[in-house]
Amino acid sequence: MTNQSYEIKLGDVWRFPYLWKREERAGDTEGRKNRPVVLVLLIENSKGQQEAMLVPVTSQPQTGNPFAVEVPDIEKKRAGLDLRMDLWVVTDEHNIDTPRQSYYFEPSGRMGAFSPAFTKKLQASKIAAIKARKSASVRCEARIDNYVK
Repeated sequence: MTNQSYEIKLGDVWRFPYLWKREERAGDTEGRKNRPVVLVLLIENSKGQQEAMLVPVTSQPQTGNPFAVEVPDIEKKRAGLDLRMDLWVVTDEHNIDTPRQSYYFEPSGRMGAFSPAFTKKLQASKIAAIKARKSASVRCEARIDNYVK
């Protein structure tokens, strides 16, 4: 996204081709479908670029996963998610992407945003997963500069 005319923010929910760690291990290089993801952390890489840590939203029950947070109805509404579905945010894995160089961060991809309080809850769960060494990471490589010569 080279012409970014808006700012990405913590708690934003985006449509994104999330690549699960199990899919990456199987040799996939891009998620099989667009799904909602939440921007939980922003970090600066060694090149001074802003990178987004994205965690997935799923309708698959997360029984027994201590690093999954159920999404309350009010948060589903704020984020533009389906109120009829039970949804969880999975914080024990994430994708990392560089928004200003990514194909995936376009204004039409932003669905909504979670409240600051719910975003803090997700961040706390993500940090707990990292501290417990239960956090899997997948780096997204579909960058504009990989294709434009």
